[in-house]
Amino acid sequence: TGERKLTDYTGPLRLNAHWRTNSKITILAQDRAWSKTRDLISLNVDSGRRETLASGMPWQDGYAWSKDGRFLVFSRDRRLELMDLNDKRVLVLNIDGRWPAWASR
Repeated sequence: TGERKLTDYTGPLRLNAHWRTNSKITILAQDRAWSKTRDLISLNVDSGRRETLASGMPWQDGYAWSKDGRFLVFSRDRRLELMDLNDKRVLVLNIDGRWPAWASR
């Protein structure tokens, strides 16, 4: 069986950026253009199960916390930054969807 395409899950949401954290889980940063908010969604590409980690982030210069308090997400200068508060790693996502690496801060 082939891996499902990321576009299979975007629906009415526009895909902004994505990165793979392991062989099964992909994190999607998506816009809800009509409500001017941004959501961060965890997606298991094998099962199709989705979980919202942070939602309702303001369109510009906003931030959001994940439900479990682990991640801080914020946007500025046309990029998203995801901070893992457990180990202080930071992931910077450009809107063009480049695949970044974790960095420590």
